[in-house]
Amino acid sequence: MNWRCKGWWVACLLLILLGVLSACSIIGSEKPPTPIPTEYLPTILALTLEAGQAELLASLSASPTPPQTEPTLAPSLTPMVTASTPSPTSSEASLSTRTESTASPTARTTKTPTPSPTPGIPTAAVLIHDPGPMSKIVSPLALTASVNTISGGSLRIELWLEPLQADGEARLLLRDLRTFGNNPLDRIYLDEELVFELGRLSEFAQLRISTYDSYQRPVEAASVDLLLLSVGENDFNPSGDPSQAIVIHEPTENKLIQGGVVIVSGLVQPAGNGNFLIELITQDGKVVGYRQVFVTPDPDGKHVPFIAEVPYDVAEPTWVRLVMHENASRIPGITQLSSVEILLSP
Repeated sequence: MNWRCKGWWVACLLLILLGVLSACSIIGSEKPPTPIPTEYLPTILALTLEAGQAELLASLSASPTPPQTEPTLAPSLTPMVTASTPSPTSSEASLSTRTESTASPTARTTKTPTPSPTPGIPTAAVLIHDPGPMSKIVSPLALTASVNTISGGSLRIELWLEPLQADGEARLLLRDLRTFGNNPLDRIYLDEELVFELGRLSEFAQLRISTYDSYQRPVEAASVDLLLLSVGENDFNPSGDPSQAIVIHEPTENKLIQGGVVIVSGLVQPAGNGNFLIELITQDGKVVGYRQVFVTPDPDGKHVPFIAEVPYDVAEPTWVRLVMHENASRIPGITQLSSVEILLSP
């Protein structure tokens, strides 16, 4: 090989060596990226989020605003409590509506509302709403009352005047008789005008309402004292206690009694001095047993308990009406009465 060929090969090797060295220098000069210090990471993240929010707001402001609509609220299962005064319950509202729709246009009001019956004591079977006790009345007497009926029985409305002399007889001023029929309503309402005439300027009187069964035995009775006037103006007093005056707890209705003695117990609200009479009356009007009962009136006019043993005499099972009543002192006659029907056996 001549020197020219050797020089060419030497030049080629030199060029290759220079290329390799330059490549190695370039590779060796590159350094890996420096990692971000840990304490700078929260700041970088916050800046990134702010940039993203800015871009989102810009995109929203650039887009057209959609029409706003009323949001629909889903019904909540939890009731909302407010501080306003509670409205009456549905039953109270319906009751008020019924009362207004059925009220009589001619109804009269008293000076004070009618009191409620004593708790645990029923409303009177014969309840006189108006006039109240010792009202001053000029004819006609405006009467409102409610009465329990008796199938096949009758009703009596009476005005009695006091005797003209001591120990004399009461004078009947007015009487209205009516029958209930065989299938009456359980309770009826009376709204009457009772016309009367007096021979004097004024009279002490008693209005009595009583019911009778089909055998003409008394069932229930109530009364109210009045002052009747020939001239002048009406002066109505409030209604009295609407509770049943005589409450018979024992014996109960239709109970069978044996052994010759009936034990009677219950509550009474005396209108006078507390003298009561208990009678056992058969369907033909015969009294087969009786007992006088004295009860000391309560100073506050409340009901007081009583108990009595009433002997009887029957030869066979006999239906009787046990009648308990109080007589008036100033005007003779029954002022209040209650009864139950029972079966007596020897």
